[in-house]
Amino acid sequence: MTKKNIAKLNKLNLEVVQLAGQGNLEQAMFIAQQAVNIGINQQLTENSVYCDSLNNLAELHRIQGHYSQLEFRLSHTKLPSRAELIRDLAKV
Repeated sequence: MTKKNIAKLNKLNLEVVQLAGQGNLEQAMFIAQQAVNIGINQQLTENSVYCDSLNNLAELHRIQGHYSQLEFRLSHTKLPSRAELIRDLAKV
């Protein structure tokens, strides 16, 4: 099951890159969020493909100008743990 989930994340990550490249940022954001959620739900957070999903989501936020909002939110709290950072990225 894990290999199947990793393959699914890889497919979603490729789709995100393609959509973003075509300028379809809204759909890319939706798919990127799905990938992050799958990674969390399937306990793949230690896998590099999950890191790619997080990077895709963060980059889409940056492109759309949302990244600074996330950065501001994080800078006004205690130093977050890795789990808190992942949770915050998944919520935005």
